[in-house]
Amino acid sequence: QRLLYSSLSHGSRHFMNKNEEGRVTKSIQLLFQWRISLGKCIDATPLILSYSIQNRIQNRLFIGSHSHYFVSIDAMEGRVIWKKDLGDRIERSAISDEEGSKIFIGTYGGSFFSLDSETGDIINSIAMDSDVKSSPVFDSRRRQVWVGCHDGFLYCFNSNLEIKRKLETKKGIYSSPFIDESRNRVYVGSNDGNLYCATINSDLSEWKWKKEIGKPIFSSPIVDENLGFVFFGSCNNSIHCLNSQGEEVWKTQTEGPVFSSPSLYEDRLLCGCHDGKLYCLDKKTGSIIWTLKVEGTINGSPFVISKYNLVAFCSSIGNIHISTMNGDLIQTVKLKGGIFGSPIVYENEREIYLIVGCRDDHLYQFRIVATDEK
Repeated sequence: QRLLYSSLSHGSRHFMNKNEEGRVTKSIQLLFQWRISLGKCIDATPLILSYSIQNRIQNRLFIGSHSHYFVSIDAMEGRVIWKKDLGDRIERSAISDEEGSKIFIGTYGGSFFSLDSETGDIINSIAMDSDVKSSPVFDSRRRQVWVGCHDGFLYCFNSNLEIKRKLETKKGIYSSPFIDESRNRVYVGSNDGNLYCATINSDLSEWKWKKEIGKPIFSSPIVDENLGFVFFGSCNNSIHCLNSQGEEVWKTQTEGPVFSSPSLYEDRLLCGCHDGKLYCLDKKTGSIIWTLKVEGTINGSPFVISKYNLVAFCSSIGNIHISTMNGDLIQTVKLKGGIFGSPIVYENEREIYLIVGCRDDHLYQFRIVATDEK
């Protein structure tokens, strides 16, 4: 098998990166395909890996839940391929290596695993000093895994889960790190109210710089590699933009804490907020282009469906929303439980699918059917 696409790699996070011209869409339907029970609440966002297997494309999902189970699912059939009990609840998302052969995931009990993507067998594991509530990222150039921990450290492992570096913050890390390949940097937020930056190809246990924000940062940073700008939200009711030296470029006030991790699309930045608004900002200035108010809080990240010029996002009361890039709400689907993760969208044989986990213990898949405006 050969890996073609990873939904949570840092280059494609929250964005359907297709080389085709986006279309303006005036109506949308979310057609239910399947749901699978994982036994308890699902707060994680699924990892989707697209493989070429005997000249066929197979899309596989990897996700865990509060039930302690981590599962692999055939996305088109809605069929569990394997499941593995990892001993404690799983709140965050997984990542794979460059080949899609190893899956890396942490648990609330403080264990961090690499699993065989084909079988679910544990390849390596390491006991950490506290809960893992940070989603890992994989540095394909150096074959290293970065992940934050509630003990306040950002860890760097090799692919065999041997510790290469530990960088200390003063409180737990729920934010997920982001790697800026072009500048050889890794960024992460901490509950101590600082955004941290470290140089990747170094053995130093010291940070290159940190920027004090003053309130916890649960949001995961994202970088525009052309501008060198770092974007993230914080609990001081703001969305922030720093340059690569840690200097503030702009700060936009919101009406509530920002747990959501931002998404980038062309000249715009999209981010949810606890005030129930989806914010669309000019990424260079932070000026508000539009906001869209919905019921509940928006904890997860918006996903840009570039093929249709749409945005998918979810609210805590269990609603899946689809809006245009102009901020017009065109579809809402209600699930039976709250949604605290992010939706993920993928393409299979020119059909578009949306997947999301829910606190009613189920993982859902919908097919997106759009009508184009000529």
